[in-house]
Amino acid sequence: MADEARVLVIFQRAQDRLKEVLEMSDQDANRIIRFIKKNGWVVSGKLKKGYPQLEGERMAERVVAAVRSAFENREMGGGEE
Repeated sequence: MADEARVLVIFQRAQDRLKEVLEMSDQDANRIIRFIKKNGWVVSGKLKKGYPQLEGERMAERVVAAVRSAFENREMGGGEE
């Protein structure tokens, strides 16, 4: 039960950090988080097709950094605008 709670907290943190970078629904945020995590912290071509706002390399990097920071339990770096 504690593991489930921890996973939920991490996903919520990832969702919050992702939404600091891009405005989106909870459902879209969760989908993007799962795709990025499953794909080894990379925005795939399939994900870019579904979310054209991720086409830009800089935006994709910011999104990955936001999501990854939640799973690695660290603050987001100073590279964000």
